[in-house]
Amino acid sequence: MGFFIDAYDLFCIAVVQKLVGRLYYYDSGTHKPGRLPAHVASVVSGVALCGTLDGNLFFGWLGDKLGRKKVYGMSLMIMIVCSIASGLSCGSTATALMGTLCFLRFWLGFGIGGDCSLSATIMSDYLNTKPGERLSLPCSPCKALDF
Repeated sequence: MGFFIDAYDLFCIAVVQKLVGRLYYYDSGTHKPGRLPAHVASVVSGVALCGTLDGNLFFGWLGDKLGRKKVYGMSLMIMIVCSIASGLSCGSTATALMGTLCFLRFWLGFGIGGDCSLSATIMSDYLNTKPGERLSLPCSPCKALDF
């Protein structure tokens, strides 16, 4: 379930980009729905993935220093706060909205990176050696490699 939520948080921005383009980039002269410029759409989509990379590295290191369960809780709190704040982000101009959205999506990606790196490790820590439970063992490295 966590992997589904991570993917949803990272990739739901495509729908939001269409809506933001229609609202903030509307040209009243053409009477056509507005579109988000390609460079803005790329930045909004990519900033969360950059945060995911940074979060993977940081929370993996911090989990080894302070304990995985404690750090996992911190990464989940970052994800929750930033996903709610991303949904509530607003701005009076398109630039202000995109700046706020990029900032919050970076930190959302940062929390997702912690979730990805720590959840697979925590699962393997509590994995028993019974034959039925060993079947989930190959899933951990695949999740860490984003397969």
